[in-house]
Amino acid sequence: MAIGKAGELSYQTIPSLVETLDTGNKKKRVDEKEIIETTIYEEE
Repeated sequence: MAIGKAGELSYQTIPSLVETLDTGNKKKRVDEKEIIETTIYEEE
């Protein structure tokens, strides 16, 4: 029973961790894009 519960827990935890990492990466990319666009705009 304990093994089953641990297995269930990891199946629930891992996808949410992956989702959190994905969200963080997307936000980082958006921030980088904005910085690049701002830099180009300031140079013109």
